Amino acid sequence: MVTGKNLCFCDRGAFSVADCRRVLAAGRQQGLIPRLHAEQLTRTGASRLAVEFEAASADHLDKLSSAVSAATINAAYGCVARTASAPLNPASKPTLL
Repeated sequence: MVTGKNLCFCDRGAFSVADCRRVLAAGRQQGLIPRLHAEQLTRTGASRLAVEFEAASADHLDKLSSAVSAATINAAYGCVARTASAPLNPASKPTLL
């Protein structure tokens, strides 16, 4: 079995949510840990995809909707959500569900 992480870039000009869902699902079948580069340029819904796949991280999130905050993602799902205004604390460790 392959081990490692599976990163998908979900944003305007990159992969769509549907594309990333397929990529992350295929990676999960191979034992890869999902990660997302999401919502940096536009609101795409990729943050919810990170929650759906229990991603190890969701990076950037600059255009995260007000309904879903990085703090909510971190607290409720154990996903490390990072934005330019709220970078990952180096002392903290990612939590996988």
